[in-house]
Amino acid sequence: MTLYWNKHRFHSVEQAFQYEKALRHGEKSLASKIDQSRHAGIAKKLGRQVKLDPRWDMEKERLMYNLLRTKSRQCGEFREKLIESGENQLLENKPDPFWGIGKDGKGMNVLGKMMVELRSELLQRMEKEKSKPKAVVIGSSLVKNMRGDWLSSRVSTDVHIAYTIPAAKEKMQDIPCDTNVVLFQLLSNDVKKMSESKCVEDLENLVKLTKEKCRSARIIISLPPNRGDSRSLNTKTDVVNAHVKSLFAEDNIVSICDNSNLSYRGEPNRRFICGDGVHPTPEGEKVLFANIRRAIEGVL
Repeated sequence: MTLYWNKHRFHSVEQAFQYEKALRHGEKSLASKIDQSRHAGIAKKLGRQVKLDPRWDMEKERLMYNLLRTKSRQCGEFREKLIESGENQLLENKPDPFWGIGKDGKGMNVLGKMMVELRSELLQRMEKEKSKPKAVVIGSSLVKNMRGDWLSSRVSTDVHIAYTIPAAKEKMQDIPCDTNVVLFQLLSNDVKKMSESKCVEDLENLVKLTKEKCRSARIIISLPPNRGDSRSLNTKTDVVNAHVKSLFAEDNIVSICDNSNLSYRGEPNRRFICGDGVHPTPEGEKVLFANIRRAIEGVL
């Protein structure tokens, strides 16, 4: 598994825990070695070299729980297994007398107890999510870094990657009929392969399919931003966007998310676009995702 924590990528919770422990004790060199280690056992061995501050005992449990919570958000398999454990007691079968059950089975089992607490937290969150409106974002790699659980606290949002309109049609087969909002972030790749009229026609058919599948859903079309990789494709994008706005101007079900704030006078703002001229920078993602969030919340 991969765990993202404190702007670093780790191979396990153990590695992240030992890295943070070394860092909090001012052991930057040791933290760097732990960061470069590839195995949890090696990270743990390196972590034993840290000269512990007395306050560490008060910090370590909070740190471990936050790491486990982060893992539950980033690793679906871990989260599902935890939930599937039901109401069973969870035991950390390790010889460590603090984190596990110890060699004699009489250890404190702190890690096991944390898992139970986290499971309860996840189940409570799931109950809250059930009562929230359901939104689905289907889009190209422009939204590949979008996390539904970070997008809006008011809406339960799932993000699906589909690079083209035909791929989005396939994704729609798996979308629940009771979805409240469906947002499409498409056309960036379609304009490279199809004429302006064909792009608009295929998008219109996708909207019709969505209306038939999710009869109560509001539909949002998030327009592709201006692009810097090709002047002709940028012009083509403007033409398609204008046609899409006109096509759905009188449609009470379909709304438009206009991402023109990523541009300046019809050209992409270089702060918001990567060197490839298409994909947003981290700053550009913030703007794009904020546009999408406002669009979704605005129709509910």
